[in-house]
Amino acid sequence: MSNKQFRKITRFIHIFAGSVLGVYVYSPLGSEPTFQAFTQFLIFPLILTATGITLWQQPVILKFLKKNHQKPTQKYDSSKSSTTFRTAEALSQINKE
Repeated sequence: MSNKQFRKITRFIHIFAGSVLGVYVYSPLGSEPTFQAFTQFLIFPLILTATGITLWQQPVILKFLKKNHQKPTQKYDSSKSSTTFRTAEALSQINKE
């Protein structure tokens, strides 16, 4: 998914959740207990806050996600290392001598 698609989807969810919050505040549905609980405990704290922070900090979040999912590109080459790692067999042979 590209950054543009991610931002469009997040913006759509944010606008939809904001419109549900507007319905809660300005319509008679706001007095219905089920809709009230749905809006107070799901829409506002979870969806609007999460999408708002995502829209605000999108570059940082995507950078973090890409960093955690990258595969290592280089393998360790012991011949280029300045330190020497020895196996247990090599150490036991050195100790015997």
